[in-house]
Amino acid sequence: SDDTDMGNASTNEEPEKAPFLATSSIYQLFMVTFKLYSSKSVGSLSGQQDHNQASSAKTEKTVSGVFSFALHVCVAHIRSSLSMKEENPLKPLVYGDMRVLGPPLLKVVYLLKPGPPVATGQK
Repeated sequence: SDDTDMGNASTNEEPEKAPFLATSSIYQLFMVTFKLYSSKSVGSLSGQQDHNQASSAKTEKTVSGVFSFALHVCVAHIRSSLSMKEENPLKPLVYGDMRVLGPPLLKVVYLLKPGPPVATGQK
């Protein structure tokens, strides 16, 4: 019965969920998010926060939203990679080397960790 099921899957649309973004795009999304976070931190340290607290709160909310989006997309991407068949010709193209997402995810963990910032050695 497994052979029959596989035959049906190959003739019909495959139930695999198409990824939202490629791995390289998710990596770039993390890099943009870190730049936004860094510029927000620099702005608050230089005293610009006193100038307009409402604007600062809006910026912080925006940065949080972008971080949230990046993390959700990354988790969905990892899940979809696990469900995609190895023989699918799109897999190497869309997923590539997913190990590149490791350092940005680790950096997010350090940024979310309470307490003083931890030096990660990456820009």
